[in-house]
Amino acid sequence: MIQKKFSLTEVITKDQLIHQGIYFEPGKKSMTAFLWIHGLGSTFYGNISLLHALADECDKHGWGLAAFNNRGHDPIAGIK
Repeated sequence: MIQKKFSLTEVITKDQLIHQGIYFEPGKKSMTAFLWIHGLGSTFYGNISLLHALADECDKHGWGLAAFNNRGHDPIAGIK
């Protein structure tokens, strides 16, 4: 697997919630990006191997890849 460079980033919602995430920028850029939305109670970093596999495929097409935590992350992930 070739090393991919991911940038840490965040999205701020209209009601001022901050959701952390990552962005992969392909070598050959286009105007398209793939948005990975994880399941309820998961995190954007829950499966690093999957993110690398998605980045490899996106890179072949010149697509960016973004993955962010969502509203379900903190309240749901904290329930044991």
